[in-house]
Amino acid sequence: MKKTIMIMMILCWSVFTIADEVNKDHKNFKSIKENLKKIEDICFPKLNFVDIKKIQEIEKLIIQDIEAIINSQNGNNLNLKEIIKNLDHIISDTEKFNYIYKIAISEKFTVKELSEIIKHLRLYSNSDKEKFILAMYPRIIDKEKIDILLNQMHLYSFDKTKFKPKSKQQHDSISNLIRELNRISFNDEKIERVYSYAISNRFSVCELLVIANNLRLSFSSDKKDFIINIYSRIEDKENIDLLFSEMDVDHFTIKEIKKELGLSL
Repeated sequence: MKKTIMIMMILCWSVFTIADEVNKDHKNFKSIKENLKKIEDICFPKLNFVDIKKIQEIEKLIIQDIEAIINSQNGNNLNLKEIIKNLDHIISDTEKFNYIYKIAISEKFTVKELSEIIKHLRLYSNSDKEKFILAMYPRIIDKEKIDILLNQMHLYSFDKTKFKPKSKQQHDSISNLIRELNRISFNDEKIERVYSYAISNRFSVCELLVIANNLRLSFSSDKKDFIINIYSRIEDKENIDLLFSEMDVDHFTIKEIKKELGLSL
């Protein structure tokens, strides 16, 4: 009975410690683990092996839960393992970047997550590295840790002033984007460029129509993927039906798109 009470006291203390530390500051997460270790040092000598294993298992669950809470409070709902698994199944470099940019349109990343993702991308030249980091920067949660990524990518002399927010006038205009798309031969690379642009820019439906005309989206599945991926970056979503009409999206595909986006049919 005494052992059971002791275990319960340890667990209760752990939960209260975690709740208190997280409310104060997420940066204190490290001290949570340190406090749990102190409890172990004091109490474990008084417990048998079975009880110790039980406590360690529950402590592990507590740590996992609190990491999930911190991520959810940061607006980070990524499944990193799934993303890396999918990346490893993609052969084309262009499609790999295309895949990451699509996710970045609506999701955010921590530096730690991007650090893992970069290990599965082929970024050979400094220009490719800079292009990727500049595209992803607006979607990084903990921008204060950007040096970790720059060092990992060997961009030691990178000009950080490039990270400063640009005014609306300074952003690449749609006309410049269209000219760039015209110079790109492969459609996958065109779509990758549109998605990377969409990470930090929004579109009107009319602008998207001009862009869509530059892309070879012949199949219904291609049109569906494009509209779903870009939808969160559309300014005038009330005009979505115009996009369907001008892109010649069939009725069945429109229903699928609206259902997936949670729009009224």
